[in-house]
Amino acid sequence: MTQSRPPSPAASSAAIPEHAAPTEHFEVIVVGGGHAGCEAAITAARLGLQTALFSLNLDRIAWQPCNPAVGGPAKSQLVHEVDALGGVIGRLADATALQKRVLNASRGPAVWALRAQTDKRQYARQMLQLLQHTPNLALREAMVTGLLVEGAPDGGGDGWEPSQGQAARVAGIRTYFGSTYSAGAVILTAGTFLGGQIWVGNQSMSAGRAGEQAAKGSPRRWRRSASRWAASRPAPRRGWTAAASPSISSKSSPATPTTASSPSIPLAG
Repeated sequence: MTQSRPPSPAASSAAIPEHAAPTEHFEVIVVGGGHAGCEAAITAARLGLQTALFSLNLDRIAWQPCNPAVGGPAKSQLVHEVDALGGVIGRLADATALQKRVLNASRGPAVWALRAQTDKRQYARQMLQLLQHTPNLALREAMVTGLLVEGAPDGGGDGWEPSQGQAARVAGIRTYFGSTYSAGAVILTAGTFLGGQIWVGNQSMSAGRAGEQAAKGSPRRWRRSASRWAASRPAPRRGWTAAASPSISSKSSPATPTTASSPSIPLAG
């Protein structure tokens, strides 16, 4: 008696017609539910865009697998900047902190760095609750294995002429079981899960992190496509934050930072 193998991602995708109607449509799709993906999804939803966040496991949203710390040298500055733009990582770090410490306190203020050790379970739970209660934001549990591309696959760039046809543009995503979701924009924040490989001594295995499967698909093709399309796009304009948030004003910093967030910025809204 022979036992059949489960189909590969490519085979399962091929079973679905290439031009099948999308399962759902969103204005923005975010792939990956780590720190970056959660911030991107919440920001897009707050801007009034119909957004979907795709994750392999919704119970592992914003999960901190190793050292559950937010901040530290260089990273704390990034957390403060994200907080100033309305992000949530700093507020959640303050709300779930077990212990805080200012690193490099014996040196000048330029190198001070706040690090918060958080309760990883509470942090993930509160982030999931925040996502679930954010208007315009839907959560989907699925493995994203490919991008839907309209136009010529290699089309675009400085030398591309309209007479050559439609330049390539990302039009959505495809999941492991062949479902398709269309979108005006796709944000990839897959982190270590995209074709992830972990090593234990001299042995390696496919995994996003210890005990969790990696996202299958073709990460090399994704990287080639992303780098080619990024090189063909003009550089973003400077000053978008001031235009998008005219109410932001400068604030002086305390002598010693004690929180990762600003109390004047609400966690939800």
